[in-house]
This record gives sequence, C-alpha cells and structure tokens, in this order.
Amino acid sequence: MEWGGSQAEGPVASPILLPRTPLVQSLVILAGKVQSGGMRRFLLLGFAVLVIAILLGCSARRENSSLSPRPGESLEEAIAWAPEGAVIVLSSGRYPANLRLEKSVTIRGAGPEATVIQAVSPGPPVVWVLGKAKVRLENLRIEGGRGGFASLEFSSAGILVQDEAQLELQTVRIAQNMASGIFARDQTQFSLRDVEILENSRYGLEIYGQAKVHAERTRIRGNKMGGIWAAGESYVALEGSTVEGNLGPGLWIRESAQARLWETQVRENQGPGLSLRDSGEARVSASLVFGHGESGVLLADAAIFSAYGTIFEANWNGLELGGGKAFLEGCVLLRNRWDGIVARAGAQVRVERCGFLGGEGSGISASGWAEVEVRNSLFEGSTIAGISGFSRVPVRGAGNEFDQNGVALLGNVEASLRRPKASPSREFLSFPDPAFSDLQEAVDALLPGGVLILSPGPHPAGIVVDKPLEIRGNGEAVLVGSPGAPVLALVKGAELRLVGVHVTGGSEGLAMGADSAAELFSCAFWENGAGLKLWQNARLYASQTSVSHHPQGGIWLWDESQGVLDEVTLFQNELCGVCAGGRSSLVLRRSTVSENGWQGGLLLRDLAEVEVWENAFFRNRGYGVAVQNPGCVGSGPGFWGKISGGRNDFSENYKGSVCPADLIFLAR
Repeated sequence: MEWGGSQAEGPVASPILLPRTPLVQSLVILAGKVQSGGMRRFLLLGFAVLVIAILLGCSARRENSSLSPRPGESLEEAIAWAPEGAVIVLSSGRYPANLRLEKSVTIRGAGPEATVIQAVSPGPPVVWVLGKAKVRLENLRIEGGRGGFASLEFSSAGILVQDEAQLELQTVRIAQNMASGIFARDQTQFSLRDVEILENSRYGLEIYGQAKVHAERTRIRGNKMGGIWAAGESYVALEGSTVEGNLGPGLWIRESAQARLWETQVRENQGPGLSLRDSGEARVSASLVFGHGESGVLLADAAIFSAYGTIFEANWNGLELGGGKAFLEGCVLLRNRWDGIVARAGAQVRVERCGFLGGEGSGISASGWAEVEVRNSLFEGSTIAGISGFSRVPVRGAGNEFDQNGVALLGNVEASLRRPKASPSREFLSFPDPAFSDLQEAVDALLPGGVLILSPGPHPAGIVVDKPLEIRGNGEAVLVGSPGAPVLALVKGAELRLVGVHVTGGSEGLAMGADSAAELFSCAFWENGAGLKLWQNARLYASQTSVSHHPQGGIWLWDESQGVLDEVTLFQNELCGVCAGGRSSLVLRRSTVSENGWQGGLLLRDLAEVEVWENAFFRNRGYGVAVQNPGCVGSGPGFWGKISGGRNDFSENYKGSVCPADLIFLAR
C-alpha cells in the first residue's frame, strides 16, 4: 500500500522525531555554551518556537493525507487507518467492499468506467454513510448491492445515507443494486452532480424522513420500480437532469414530501411521469414531461402540483387529477393521446396563458365536483372539445381562444370562457355569407334572439350555442359534424330553436349541457354516434322530429335533465330508442318507437320519472319498455323511479312488450 506522505506522516500514532537540521543543531550547541541567563532564555524560546512550527507542519501534513490503496488491497482497512478529512485515491480496477463511513473522507476514482466499488457481502449497502460524516465520492462506479433488504430502516442499496450525514457525489455511476441506487433517511443532505443511477431493482433514488437532495445534470434510468420515491418530509430538487425509461413512475411523491424540477426531462417511464399522493407537492419549471403510456402527472388526495413554462407532450393524459390542486402558467400540453387535463372528484385546477394542442379527447375535461378555471389560453386541434365540463361545478374563466376543435365548449361551462369569433351585431343573417369564414363565426355574429337561415345543402358544423337563437333550414339544410364531436353543443345560456334542419355525422347530433334549452320542430337526426344527449338540468322539447340510425342509441337523458317528445319517430337506433336515467324526467307521447336495438324501445334506470302516453312500440329487438336490471336488460343499477301512462300499442317486440310484467298497465 502506498501512502501519499512519508512513513512518519502516516496514520499510526508515534513519537514525533525532530529532524537534526544544521539550524537546530547550532541552536542546541549554542544554548549549551552560553552562560548568560538572558541570552540562554532567548535561545531556548527560539528553539521552542521552532519545535512548535515543526509540530504544526507535521500535523497539517497528517490531516491532509492522501491514501492510494491498490486493487486487491483492503479499501476498508485504508479507510480505517485514514485520518479525518483524508483523500483516498483509487486507481483503475475493482475494489470489493461494503464500506461503513462514519468519518469525513473523500474517495476519488479514475472514472466510472475504470474504478468500481462492488459489494462483497449480501445484505449491507455497498457504501453506508452515517453519523455526522461528510463524505465526497468522485469518479467511481458503485454496484452490486445484494440481498434485497429494503425497509424504512435499512436497505441493500448502492448507497445508504442516514442520521445527519452529508454526501456529495461527482461523476459517479450507481448501477445494478438489488435494492435502490441511493437510499436516504433521517436528516441527511446530499448533492449529486453528473451522476447516473441505472438499472437498480427498486428505485433510483429513495428518500424518507427529512432527507434533502439536490441533483444537477443527473440521469436516473431503467430502475425497476421507478425513478424517484420521496416520502415523509423529504425534499428533492432536480436541475438539468433526466428521469427516463424507469419501469414505474418517474417520480413518486408521497406524504409531505416535496419535489422541485428545473430544466429537467421526465420521459418515457412506464408509470406516470410524476405521481403525487397524500400531501405531496411538486413544482416544475422549464421542463419536459414526455411519452408516458399513463398520465404525465397523476394527482390524488391533497397533493399540490404547479408548473411554469413546461411542456407536457405525448402522454396518455397531460395531467390527471382525482383530487388535489394544480396550477399551470405558460405551459404547453401537446399531442397527448386523450385529454390535456382531466379533473375528477373534488380536484381544483387553475390555468393561465397555456396552450392545449391536439389530442383525441378534450383540452380540459372536468367531472365529479372538480373546480376548473381557465384564462387567456389557446385550445387547438382537440377531437372532442376544447373544454368539456361534466362537473357539477361549471368550468369558469375568460379570454380563451379556440380553433379547429371538434367543438369549442361542451357541457357545464360558462359561456364567458370563449372569446367569440365575431362581435354580436346582426339580428338576422343567411349562411353562407362571405363576411363569415365558418358557421361558428356566423352564430357568434348574431345578437341574442337572432335568426340564422341555412341554405340547402351540407354545412360543416361543430358549433357552440350560448345564447337565445333560432336556426332555420331553407329547404334541406344539413348540419354535418365530425365523428368525435357533437354537431351542436349547447352550453349555459343557450336557448336554441331549431326548425327544419337535418343533423348528421357527429358523436352526438345535439349535446346539451347545464342551463341550456332547445326546441326542435320538423328536424331529422340521423347517423350520428348518438342522436341527442342531455346532461345536468338541460331542457328539450321536440315535435314532429325523427331520430334514426344511431349506433349508440337515439336519445339519452341524464342527471336532472327534462325531455318532452311529442309526435317523434325513433327508429333503427342501436342499443335503444330512448333512455331515461339519473333523476331525469321524460314525457313521451303520440310517438313511434320501432326497430331499435337489444335494449329496446324505452329503457328506464335510476330515479327517472317517466310518462308514456299513446305511443306505438313495435318490432324492437328488445322489449318495448323495460328497466335496466339483470332480470330484464343488462346488469345495470336498476330502476327506482316512477312511471305512468297508458293507451300505448305494443306489437312484435322480440323480447316482449314490457319488463317487468307489471308494466303491462302501459298498454291499457
């Protein structure tokens, strides 16, 4: 074993031997010859000063010792002999060891490709830093921790840091350990710079307690349970780093842990990019969350997420909230497979100056009791809608622009969300009109209560109505939608009177949200996904209108919606002619319900209240009228509502007239 200093400067405690330099020898001789007391004292004082200086020099050399054990020699022994603050320099090669470091040392290798510290015993970590030690590891590879022990107290990690220890890593690779790459707990603090944490059997980085870590230019890749797990009151900061290709979440933030990401990429992990639960918190700035088969960010419970100037691209959903709070400013949600943001349950979302570009769902989708506010943002290219609101709380906001979405708004949303394409100025107009580029711009140009006359022929639609309005067909005018979105979407404030218009080609012919109303006269809905759907407290009156050839059913009423169908024809719709569910109410009278699908002519469920008078039900492939339960149709929740009526005709329905049989009073 080579030591950086002389043998006299090694760690072995030994008597200090002063060198017999000419100066020392002269002082000794002169002190012996001088008889004068004053002069003798002066010389002895000078001799003492010289001795102290030599001792301090020897001590300084010992405290800055540099040790260089060779491969095959005991690294543990070198550390045991090393003084506090020693630098241990390792050459190329493998050093079998399980190091327990309770003193402050620096271990410096020749590079991660050249110098490897590899576990020799199963169970303990490869490097264990504890107490109040301050340890620095440089230019090394740490691998082979085995035994698989993992608990809140102990881990067969590459590095285990505990107590109040401090650890600094520079150009280190931590790979292929049976537990996590780094496991930290208690009140430890450590920093990583130019570090790689790869292919460990648990997480790349696992931290608990009040541990704090700052990672710069660090790459965490290919770890089997995820990139980073943070719990307790721990804190992790990533700057200029990458968390990619892990077999679980990129970051999993639990309990009261916090994460801060700056100019960091979280990409192509097999779970969510970031998963936050409990009271976990993450703040992400100028970063990229990319390519996750699940959501880019997943929130639950009381978790908090905020993002600034960050891109969420090519994830299943950009963000998915089943609870918690999210705030986004200056972000771009781009080409996510389904929704940019989906908010459920009691989640809260606030969005400022963001872009939502592309996706097969909506830019933002809200349901349950989610609260969403959106301001000064751009929604472009979403297949269904820019914003879909199916929460009990209307989506609010202002100053947003919408372009080339299936529809701009859908469901329970405030009309103020959308910046109109034209200022209302007309009481009457005919379309096409060269002054307006599309039908939405023409609708926006009408004053409340205005009238729009459609010329014969097809008119590309996907329009939002948010005010009192009449649309009238002149001849056979056809509104044509796109398969993923409604042809007509009515939102809060809409009172649409639709006369003599054909509606086809959309996911729904007419989709009605909260506080909207429609009257249909002499219209025809055909070959949409579903004919008409009503949610929340929407109100519909239809007369002398036909609804046919819809694979997802003719008319659906949900929530507290209300429908009156008078002299309506419902035929050849798959599933059912009309379904009333939730707490909706339906009056069906003097109508024809025929040749509809296996769920029958009229399907009842939940707490709906239905009146059925003087209708004809014939040749439906299910029952004429039935409730949804295992004894009649499907395995649905059942029917606990009210049904009344009579004088209905039933004939040639494949499964029978009614189910259950006590509904036969409808035929009397």
